[in-house]
Amino acid sequence: MDRSLEMVCGILAILSVGAVYCPLNPEDPPARICSLISETRGRFVLLNGSTRDRFPASAIDILLLTNNNTIASKPVCEMDAAYILCTSGTTGRQKAIVHTNRSLSASIDALIQWDLEVYTSQDQVLQVASCSWAMHLLEMFPPLLLGSTLILLRPGGNLDMIYFTRVLMEQQ
Repeated sequence: MDRSLEMVCGILAILSVGAVYCPLNPEDPPARICSLISETRGRFVLLNGSTRDRFPASAIDILLLTNNNTIASKPVCEMDAAYILCTSGTTGRQKAIVHTNRSLSASIDALIQWDLEVYTSQDQVLQVASCSWAMHLLEMFPPLLLGSTLILLRPGGNLDMIYFTRVLMEQQ
C-alpha cells in the first residue's frame, strides 16, 4: 500500500490483532510480489482502491479497506512475530526477515530516547521512506507515540523536488 492514512491505520490494526505485518511495494513486478507472498506464507493482502489492480489475485484473500472485514485477534506476546521485511534480493534470492514485537518495541524505544530532544508533540515529521523499507516504521511510530504530526507524502512525492519543497514550505 502507498503512504496514506489507510496504511498507518492498517499497520496499527494488523499489529493490534496479533497478526504479522509484511509491507509489499505495489510498484514491484507481479512475479516479485507473488514470490514474496509465497515466501512469507501471506494469507491476506490489505489494499486500498489505488493499489488493488497492482496485486495479482492468487492464493490469498484480498481485504479492501472499503469492506467491513473481521479478522479474529489473538493475544499479542513480545516474542511473537510483529512484522516481516524482505531483502531486496540484489545478491540473489530475496529473503524474509522476521522481527518480533519485542524487537519492534525496543527499536522504537531506543529511537525515541535518542531523539527525545529532537521530537516533541509540537513537531511535524515527514515520512519519506517507502512503505516497503524498514525505515518507514521508524519514521512512523515515534511521532505517533509522542503526539507529533506525521506528514505522509503522496506516492513518488519524495522524488518530486517541486512537490517535496512545497510540502516542506507549507508544513513549517
